[in-house]
Amino acid sequence: MLSKKKNLLILTQASYETGFGHLKRCIFLSKKLKKYFKIYYIKKNISKKFLPKEYNILNCKNFTKNEKLKFSTLLIDLKKIDIDHVKLIKNLNIANKIIISDKIEKKLKPNISIIPYILKKNYNN
Repeated sequence: MLSKKKNLLILTQASYETGFGHLKRCIFLSKKLKKYFKIYYIKKNISKKFLPKEYNILNCKNFTKNEKLKFSTLLIDLKKIDIDHVKLIKNLNIANKIIISDKIEKKLKPNISIIPYILKKNYNN
């Protein structure tokens, strides 16, 4: 018997100002995770034309009113997590959070923190 896929919500950003690396990474992860999750992207400060059409796109303004959707996991990949992002993330009330960030974001209490850029220290000097 096949089990029902759980819903994964992705919060990321992309623009000509911030770049497209975060979105590109999320699209790559979506392709790998879609056999385990039903993927949704939340549209906040990102043009819909940049988002992959094969996934569900939710508008940030209407999202909190939609009580029918329940998400098991929130994947956050943002250049900078500001106070507006913190409020949004807390309002989403999703228990499992995965954060991809250059630093550990303790205030959001993630289950998993991924720090993609770890620099090698030169201890010879």
